[in-house]
Amino acid sequence: MNLYRVQRAVFDTVRGTRPAACACPRGTDEAAGGRLTESEAALLERQDLRGLFTAGVHPVLVNAYARSIGKARDEYREILAGTLTTSEREVRWRP
Repeated sequence: MNLYRVQRAVFDTVRGTRPAACACPRGTDEAAGGRLTESEAALLERQDLRGLFTAGVHPVLVNAYARSIGKARDEYREILAGTLTTSEREVRWRP
C-alpha cells in the first residue's frame, strides 16, 4: 500500500477534484500520483473511514473526508471508537 497515493486520493475527494464514490476503475488512478491498488481503491469505494484511519491516513484528512461524505461528528466518532489508544508516559518536565 502506498500511503501517499491513498492520502492524495482522499485529499482530492475532499477538495472536489475526484468523485466521492471513486468512479474511476481500479488500477487506473493517475491523478493520485500513480495507480491505486485493488485494496486502496476498495477503501475509497466503500468509504471505509476505519480502514483509512488504520491504514495510516492522517487523522485530519480522515475527518475532512468523513464530513465530505456526509458523516456527522457523532457517526465519525462511533466508527473510529477504539482505534486510538492513549498512553500515559513520563515526560521530562514533570516531577
